[in-house]
Amino acid sequence: MRYTTITTARPATTPNTLVITLARPAVKNAFNQAMYADMTAALDDAAHSDEVAVVVITGAGSFFSSGADLKEMAEMAGPPLGSDDSDDDDGDDNKLARSAATPRTRGWHAPVGRFMSRIITFPKILIAAVNGPAVGVGATLLLHCDVVVAAESASMWLPFARIAVVPEFCSSLLLPKILGPSLAGEMLYAQAKLTAPAAARANWVSTLVPEPADVLPAALECAQRMTAPPLASDSLALFKAMVRDADRPTLLALCERELDLLDMRIDNGDVARAAMAFMMGRGSASALPPLSKL
Repeated sequence: MRYTTITTARPATTPNTLVITLARPAVKNAFNQAMYADMTAALDDAAHSDEVAVVVITGAGSFFSSGADLKEMAEMAGPPLGSDDSDDDDGDDNKLARSAATPRTRGWHAPVGRFMSRIITFPKILIAAVNGPAVGVGATLLLHCDVVVAAESASMWLPFARIAVVPEFCSSLLLPKILGPSLAGEMLYAQAKLTAPAAARANWVSTLVPEPADVLPAALECAQRMTAPPLASDSLALFKAMVRDADRPTLLALCERELDLLDMRIDNGDVARAAMAFMMGRGSASALPPLSKL
């Protein structure tokens, strides 16, 4: 299958492993609607393939992912529902029809929801090879990976408050569970950046490597160890089900609720205003208190 925002490869040294590379380096691998759809399709194929036991996700260029594509997000959000920002000559019926047709939601039945649902229910091993900064959904994706390998220079940042969205991808539950409430609070409420070494100390990252170029080889070495034993594919799928299945209904319900709350903020115009301010620099460190690094 041809993808426009990702690449896929099956390394010869680890034939039971699929490597998915987020491939929008010009925008630091930001997730747009096409990337959500491409990722879902690639993961669907991997889930149903007898030849794939492990999936490694990494990023092209210097970033793992800069999170949601804010430009697309602002364009899709549009003016708040019920606002007078559109043509005054438009009749009420036309305004209502246009509002109903506007793809406000990145919700449960839209590409982002399908992607998140696919990750939460993915039956095979997910390894994140974090080659650079992971921001927003690029960071919350890591909460669902079975192993996280990261370069020492990588970091995780959740600037949800700065762009007026909400904690997503179950981060409102999983981040405090993994990091503890205080460290999670620094990230969620104060938008502190967590360095990869700090994430390793907090057991979010299992393996640190010195350089970004070392990340993918280290992840593939881990995958090779996983897939070496006899009947490894069957064992890995069984072990993952034992570890993950009990939590999946809770995570799916929470993720849907988080996306509903995001829709609410989109509909009242918060996201469009904050995203535009952020992109124009009013949400940068020059205008807001400096970010702490943990």
